[in-house]
Amino acid sequence: HFQLRSNRSFVSASGALPLSSRGEVNLDVTAQPLGIGDLRFLSPRFDRTDSVALTLHAAGTTQRVAFRINAPLVEGRSLQAEGIASHPKASRLEYTILANARGFEPAGLPRRIDGTVNLDLTGPSIRRLSGPADIDLQAAPQGQLEKRRVSVRAVFDQGRAQLRLQGDVGVASLRLNGWVSPFNSIPSYDLSARVRPGTQSSPALVRRLLGSGARNLGVKLVGQGFNPSSADLAARVTIHPAADRGGLLRTGFAEVQLRGGAGSFRTVTHAGTGMLAMAGRLKLKPQLELWVDRGSVRRLDVAALSGDSAPILVDADFNLRSRGLPGKVGRTRANLDEVSLGHGSYTFDQGRIQLELDSG
Repeated sequence: HFQLRSNRSFVSASGALPLSSRGEVNLDVTAQPLGIGDLRFLSPRFDRTDSVALTLHAAGTTQRVAFRINAPLVEGRSLQAEGIASHPKASRLEYTILANARGFEPAGLPRRIDGTVNLDLTGPSIRRLSGPADIDLQAAPQGQLEKRRVSVRAVFDQGRAQLRLQGDVGVASLRLNGWVSPFNSIPSYDLSARVRPGTQSSPALVRRLLGSGARNLGVKLVGQGFNPSSADLAARVTIHPAADRGGLLRTGFAEVQLRGGAGSFRTVTHAGTGMLAMAGRLKLKPQLELWVDRGSVRRLDVAALSGDSAPILVDADFNLRSRGLPGKVGRTRANLDEVSLGHGSYTFDQGRIQLELDSG
């Protein structure tokens, strides 16, 4: 039997824990309450004045344990979970978990996240788990009654999950399908998504580009690894035509291929009566470097980007080299050939323009 008392906490525990790597587990823990500030030795983020109540029961062995957690937290927040979990090196793995969380506030996300997780995975190893996994998240941003929702359904077969995700996060709605092998030493995936931006609440420039009606973007991602600096991947974003009330961008696509932090890209975009096309290379480390080897602009109305109704049409061929991130130390050099500007009855023709920009 164990007890811990402080000015803010009273925690008691009883049961049996094995001294070796194999043995019986029987544990009951009660915190009535646990002062969060008493955990500040783990991290400065726990240096707070609020407290929680908690009960935990665990029974089984070091290889497979059944557990139940009940934690009614402050201000309507709560966490409940129960299930079975195996040691990662057990002869057969089992993860059967049902968890409900209410009222959590992850950093950078809308307030009041409610969520449910339901797992039923078994297999001889982590990389060969099979079974369903469901995650459902809801959030009500502060000051709004309407909830945002994201649901994920994954069905694992020998470590590969067929994935289906759909949700509305306010700035966009999303539908995603495909497969992912998340437990491989280097995760692999083949994913397709349809993204519909919420243009009504978007900045004015986004509404000018995409229009005020429904607009779909297609995203395709195939590869291995998620860290761009080391992944081997191919990505494509496609702008689909608008059914009505379309913006300046009519159609277009952008493709990127990366391997080991370096790769190539290509993009073609049709905007109004004009077109922009680029092809080049990029390198992500030790710092971002970008080369546009071939670029062309044809009858592109640059005034429309700022909402000006008097068109300024631009034609040019160009190449560009950039090093560093915008707003930080870097350098950009661009060469424009066969430049032509048209504004009403006025035209400007210049054989070549060179631009250099140093920042930082």
